[in-house]
Amino acid sequence: MKIRPQNKDDNDAISETTIVAYEDYPFSQQTEHLIIDELRKANALTVSLVAVCQLTCKYIRRYK
Repeated sequence: MKIRPQNKDDNDAISETTIVAYEDYPFSQQTEHLIIDELRKANALTVSLVAVCQLTCKYIRRYK
């Protein structure tokens, strides 16, 4: 697995991963991905890293 800085091509996968990560939490209003998008638009993300699988997958996803 490789850890690298995010680029704009990662935005959809980051949103999808964030939605899935918070979907079962009762305290979530399901807006976390929107918060990240707004921080990104405001150039206010200080660190955003992506873990890339070095096998046959680009992103590691959780499926139910």
